[in-house]
Amino acid sequence: MTREPQLAGDVRAMHRLVVHAAARGVEIDVTTNTDRKRAVLAHADLADRLCAHPLNYQHASQWSGYIPPEMWQGVPNNSPRRAALVAIYEEACARNAAPGQAAA
Repeated sequence: MTREPQLAGDVRAMHRLVVHAAARGVEIDVTTNTDRKRAVLAHADLADRLCAHPLNYQHASQWSGYIPPEMWQGVPNNSPRRAALVAIYEEACARNAAPGQAAA
């Protein structure tokens, strides 16, 4: 059995999920952990922030790219670690959207 048919099914299922969520006004992050990690580690200063408080990784490469969900068991996830990861990732996205410029 090959992985290709299953992968095609996975993509179709994800597409349906995103379309149905969008119809309800819900945005779903389809970015992978690997994509997030790559985006952040492309900027040395952002990678350094992974090693600072409150994240405290010994090496930036230890971060998997995972950002905890905004809601956890029906309540907002106000974790300082989540807030730091979101800020770092959003900064990386802003820089990648406008090469050569850091976000304000």
